Amino acid sequence: MDILNALCFLFLTTIQTLHGSRGAKIGNLRLSPVNADFNWIEPGSDIIEEKPSGVPAGCGGKPVDVYIAIDTSEGVGNNLVNAQLDFTRNIINVFDFNNDIARVSLVAYGSDATTIVRLGAYKDRTSFEKAMSEIHTMGGQRSIGNLLNYIRTHGFMPPYSRRSTAHIVIVMTVGNSDDAEYAITEATLLKRTGAYIYGIKVTREVENDLLTKVTSNPTVKFLYDMDGYQIADSLTSLLSVRPCEGLRNPELPLQYICQAKRETDVIFAVDHVSLGAKTSQQIFDFIRAITGSMYAENGLIQVGLAKNRNPNFDGIDRSLETISDFKSHVTDIAFPLFDSVLARARKMFYGGRKGSQKTLVLFVDASVDIDKTALMESSRNKALKIETYVIAVGEKLDETSLSILASGPDRDHIITLKDFQQLMEFEKTILKTICRGW
Repeated sequence: MDILNALCFLFLTTIQTLHGSRGAKIGNLRLSPVNADFNWIEPGSDIIEEKPSGVPAGCGGKPVDVYIAIDTSEGVGNNLVNAQLDFTRNIINVFDFNNDIARVSLVAYGSDATTIVRLGAYKDRTSFEKAMSEIHTMGGQRSIGNLLNYIRTHGFMPPYSRRSTAHIVIVMTVGNSDDAEYAITEATLLKRTGAYIYGIKVTREVENDLLTKVTSNPTVKFLYDMDGYQIADSLTSLLSVRPCEGLRNPELPLQYICQAKRETDVIFAVDHVSLGAKTSQQIFDFIRAITGSMYAENGLIQVGLAKNRNPNFDGIDRSLETISDFKSHVTDIAFPLFDSVLARARKMFYGGRKGSQKTLVLFVDASVDIDKTALMESSRNKALKIETYVIAVGEKLDETSLSILASGPDRDHIITLKDFQQLMEFEKTILKTICRGW
């Protein structure tokens, strides 16, 4: 009778494992879910300490395309796959799926990588979680290099990804990659496109040496152990996500309107040649006022000005000369256009701090020539993740051109005013809009 009871117990336990109400599927095996946060998991261990999740639901934030990569290489057991899936279920709570603000993809990798959930395929967290159950193992030796190459050359390429949004990769790994040099090379190429790379160490076997070179800088904000959800704070800050129900940030001193949570480089771009002296002076007075309202004591904010070059008069304005020489010099005079201001701003950004938030503020009115070349330069800036705000003044401005100049067609990136005198009138509103992403 004791033997019969033992067999029945074993049978029921097996059935519960194979037919959990929710879980990941590897081949024909359905894994029972792990609905908990956890402490360190030792390779081969099936024991996971339960404790409540601490990831609040996120609302709003910057548009972002996210790839979450789960390690399913050879030797990664079902319990470790489950742990990564559960971590994913909790961490996606940070992202706002509404209106495609956040589009999230799930990738499985081993020696190769494959997409389990296509980027943007699901418009809510619940549907995304259900789709995660179709995960399957890749097997083979762990190759972070092949994973990053797959995401760089496939995942973040059109038509799958949006070029002008933030790009984030979250790599979970159970052990060390067998292709360290290749992984570093691919990570460097991916980061050059403006993507941010996070690393999540699932077990204690994972060494820091490689991951500190693969992940974005500073390491303390992009490399985490999988014993909690500290990454949520980093993502919330990076993407300016607001907690749907949560605490407000501490109030700033009264004289300050906004502050940066990370290194932030801000450039104001002014085509002073086209705008003229009087208008340019109004803009410079406004810039002086709002920079005085930025909290600068922590040293995170740096500010610059990109202006147009003055026309080259080649000495024609210094002395009298013959009519022939005068006509020759006048013919050579060329007035630089708005595109050169945009190109100069880009050069200034990439001569500055690596990994910083890059914010560009443009001032335009009907006198600024927003031609095809200017729109092309602006598209290059946005492709490099330079967040661009446009302060458009007056009438007769083409809305389509403004939406191409800005990082988005919405009110959050295009600020319209009747005249330049309104700059000072709406100073606080404008600054709050610009610094929302810091």
